[in-house]
Amino acid sequence: MKLIRLLALAIVCTFAPQSQLLAGKQEVVLGEDYQDIVYYNLKNGVVKTVPLDSWDIGFEIEGFTASIIANGGKGVQVFVVPHATGEEWATIDTNGLAADWTAYINSTRTWHSGAFNLGADPNTGDFGWGEYNMATHTVSGTTVFVVLLPDGAVKKFMVEKLKSGVYTIRYANLDNSEEQRAEINKADFVGRNFGYYSLSENQTVDVEPDTDTWDLVFSKYIGLVGQNADLPYPVTGIRVNRGLEVAKAEDVDVETVKPDAYEFEDNISGIGHDWKRFDLSEGWILQDRLSYFVRARGGDIYKLVFTEFSGSGSGVINFNLFDGNYVTDVFEDADGVAGYGVFPNPAPAQAGITLFYSVEDAYSSLQLEINSLMGQRLLQRRLATGFGEYRLQIAAGTLATGVYMVNIVSNTGLIATWKLIVH
Repeated sequence: MKLIRLLALAIVCTFAPQSQLLAGKQEVVLGEDYQDIVYYNLKNGVVKTVPLDSWDIGFEIEGFTASIIANGGKGVQVFVVPHATGEEWATIDTNGLAADWTAYINSTRTWHSGAFNLGADPNTGDFGWGEYNMATHTVSGTTVFVVLLPDGAVKKFMVEKLKSGVYTIRYANLDNSEEQRAEINKADFVGRNFGYYSLSENQTVDVEPDTDTWDLVFSKYIGLVGQNADLPYPVTGIRVNRGLEVAKAEDVDVETVKPDAYEFEDNISGIGHDWKRFDLSEGWILQDRLSYFVRARGGDIYKLVFTEFSGSGSGVINFNLFDGNYVTDVFEDADGVAGYGVFPNPAPAQAGITLFYSVEDAYSSLQLEINSLMGQRLLQRRLATGFGEYRLQIAAGTLATGVYMVNIVSNTGLIATWKLIVH
């Protein structure tokens, strides 16, 4: 049986055997003491950088869970006043706050449960901070919180209601001075996961970019550490946007590992913080033989391999980003000959195309053909036929944006064909 293996067809920045380093070496800078939050798009790079200390509380905009999150990375702490309701607002007792009260943190698995959503069960109308009334279609506040800010300020806080897409909040000093009421209108943050508020500045804050523009957020936040991963602690790492999934590949060859054997999870901390560890004598050490796969909303799969973490001095995170050209059996079989193709498409038009192929049986002729969907021949190149592995480079700009059929043809006929999308 005659056999030709198509190793990859891809837009290439740097070639490594069996895996294309397409997006190349990436760098995200959080700054000294991780002072910034960086939103990142897997295709386009950094989308937005904002100061970590610009906000204290975030209010969920889309969905039905009414999640309210705290900026734990900044140092904001959230406590529930035992047995207190809005009726006891003026006289709450904070005795035992430091010793006996529990600090609540945002979920490390989902954006839909924040520090203010303790014990929430939206199926019963309980949102943690308030309860839903079916008659009025209003979530009315039932819980009083104490919020400790990193500058030492202590505020009592509650969400009085969520009605018609507007959160109404109330907060004050413990002695009832400097009391404020404010509204966070979902309509002001359409297309985003959260709208943000600063208690110290008494105003909403423009923090997060539109949901469909970013995939990863690099920042300091409260994660879970320890032997059983159950101890809340400030960490620096990466969380993923809604709608993305992550698979972790440990003890692997990071150059050749493919996502096929790994299970993807809907977990915002799927990458998280533990791709590094701190050693007192050596400083920060990256975990060896570790890769992460991220499945984006469109289905494309990207691979991340971390290469450097500078620590709090400059907050630099370096990683290699591969855009998912993993060998899979996707060819249509013309004459019983197996082949290997590219996953995923599309490919950017602004860079050159490189075809890698391996000949493992004898052919008198081989050629590459790229046709339009209407059958028009746009490109034809002669391929080497001797046993071995080869690459063929096609100049940038050869193919305009569109959909094409790529064929490998031998003296005996069509060997393999697949679809290529150029954007």
